[in-house]
Amino acid sequence: MSQRRVNQSHGLPQHPAWLSVKDFPKSDGTDSQYPTALSEASVDESGSVNYYVPAQNDDSICIRWRKELGDALAKHRRLPANKPYVLSTLPKGYKIFVQNKGQPGAKIRQDIYLYGSKTVLKFRSIPEFIPHFLWLADVNKETCECKYCVRTSHRPRASTSRIAPAQPVIPPKEPRPLEQAGIFTAISYTRADDSGPQSLPSSRRTDDFVATMLPDRARDLDAVSNPKEGRMQRLFRKNELVWVVLEQPIMGPEGENIATWLGIVTDARTKTAPPHRNHGTTTLDVPSLTSSSTQAESSLHATNAPTWTAQQQFVYRIRFLCVCAEHSVDADHVIPFQAHRVSDTLRDALFAIQLHQPANIAVASTDFDFDPWASDAQWVDAVQPFLFAWEMGTRISHCWNLTDSWEKKISTTMIADTPVASTSTGVGMDSIANAYNAAALANNSYDSISARRNQRNIGNKTEVNFQGIWWGAERIWAGDLVRLMLPRSSLAPQGSADILPCAEPGPSSRQQLEQLGKKPSLYTSGIRGLFMLIDRIFLVERKADNNSRKQEARVAGQLYELVDEDWVDPEPRPFVQQGSHGLSAPPRPKRLPPAPVGYKFHAILRPQREMVFSVILLGGRYYPRILTHQYLHPIVRTEEGKLNLNANFLCALEGLSAGTFNYVEPIEYKKDREEIVSYANMKAIENVRAYKESRLRHEANTAMDTEVASDEEVDELAMDID
Repeated sequence: MSQRRVNQSHGLPQHPAWLSVKDFPKSDGTDSQYPTALSEASVDESGSVNYYVPAQNDDSICIRWRKELGDALAKHRRLPANKPYVLSTLPKGYKIFVQNKGQPGAKIRQDIYLYGSKTVLKFRSIPEFIPHFLWLADVNKETCECKYCVRTSHRPRASTSRIAPAQPVIPPKEPRPLEQAGIFTAISYTRADDSGPQSLPSSRRTDDFVATMLPDRARDLDAVSNPKEGRMQRLFRKNELVWVVLEQPIMGPEGENIATWLGIVTDARTKTAPPHRNHGTTTLDVPSLTSSSTQAESSLHATNAPTWTAQQQFVYRIRFLCVCAEHSVDADHVIPFQAHRVSDTLRDALFAIQLHQPANIAVASTDFDFDPWASDAQWVDAVQPFLFAWEMGTRISHCWNLTDSWEKKISTTMIADTPVASTSTGVGMDSIANAYNAAALANNSYDSISARRNQRNIGNKTEVNFQGIWWGAERIWAGDLVRLMLPRSSLAPQGSADILPCAEPGPSSRQQLEQLGKKPSLYTSGIRGLFMLIDRIFLVERKADNNSRKQEARVAGQLYELVDEDWVDPEPRPFVQQGSHGLSAPPRPKRLPPAPVGYKFHAILRPQREMVFSVILLGGRYYPRILTHQYLHPIVRTEEGKLNLNANFLCALEGLSAGTFNYVEPIEYKKDREEIVSYANMKAIENVRAYKESRLRHEANTAMDTEVASDEEVDELAMDID
């Protein structure tokens, strides 16, 4: 669309025939798909002005779209052609935006786009949208014939609405090969290698199916892998459970305080802050997450910028859990669910109140009328809703589900009869000890893996793939770099035929260790975490103990370790970057997210290999530079700036310590995110009710025992008098 068309004037015809979209049998529109850069100060990575202006229903631009769409609908329905037709409104969830882009001070280009579809990022013209529009209007038409939707053989279920729906279904069309159980499954070739005999499974995926990448997924992956200069990264995603650090801690009578509250992210937008104009250091006083009486300080260094450069920060819209409150919260007040634990001191103070006043415990089926973000929030009003929110949040973190399924036909030519290692019971979620032991068994199997070459032809099969997964509090996509529960040292630390050995310290670290009299060989990358860049999430079938068929969820992709920034690979080799298996648009970030300060990521699988794991080994999301957050930095760093050796729980979020120190461990599968939240709320109510009844029974029994003891004392006194 051109600027000339934006400036053209379009009015309603005389005596139009109005057509309504209220009777449309289908609707795929949602406001969650709208662009977020709505401020005139918004700039992109090139320094250009780049923002969107929503058009109203009666604006000239909208009138033109409504007229032409009305004519198209009238022709489709074979209405009389002797009158002008106009849509009363655009379909539900759709809105026109005018993009304004250009260099500051120069002529701004204006382009018109239609946003709102859950499956199409945007429509660029009326003719482009008409086939999709008519599909929405046609009750008898199951498939859309617009240029975007014809790429798929069936429409994938989108997860861009408020809740991400999906439930795995195994196609019953043809028998599928059974795979044995194993949280550690195998290393497989990502592309057939004809240079010699293959010692590991090799699969070639057909190209007869293409699934459309969801807009939410594309935006979330781009946000962490391509941070825009001049603003912090958008770390959190829609419907994730997070901790909000309150501006004013809610102080208790004995010095304890409630400094955080759980909430669910409902939206994320940018806000423009005035550019910094000095080189000084700004000190912010913030409440501590580890002490009830002290405050942590963080120094934020200002940076110079041209006067026209806008500084942008993310603001999250967060619905506070179990209370009637929803607020826009700056990014520096939001931390991951996995980054905070309620202290024992606070827990004891909260339960002490409930212990002595069980009759006052409220078993609420609705949210409490309380706002923890308010400056005048009182401790006595906060105790019960906080306990409810804490219980509900814990329940959410125990649930998971796969989302946005699509089917893929695979031509599997050869497969190893004997998996590398196997001890898991699949998606039933074993303990961390079993997971760790399984990886250790797998590690001992590498040396003899080439001898296990008993292969057979199994033909074609259909594989159910998924674009994402809700993993406890977190949203994970195929294409994400995630933390694994295992330490790097648990996976072939000395190397194997398919895995590189743990990296030695870099020159700087080696020199420091030698000066301290320590052996550098004891400080390899094995002491840190292990990462996977997820290429695909999929289901397999395996034979259970009772010979029944059981579904198991797995992830596959390249593995990475953290090495010192000045580390030099002794055996540099090209690692082939494979594309997604049947997904349009990039299936993974164009580049890896930023590594922790002082480190870089290093791929540890040899060329054309991918690792396959059960989802049980997913430790959680990787949060780039989260340890520089002003509320976490004072915990992980000493006053001298050194890493706090007792902060492994937080360091694991960046992989500086093993995933065994901090991992998500869901144990219950639910059909979608909405069911997870509803289930968590129900369990919180049940548990609080059970606790109240238990305390009341205990109080009644104690009172009865006291009364009996008092009666016995009176009888003894009477005997003495006699």
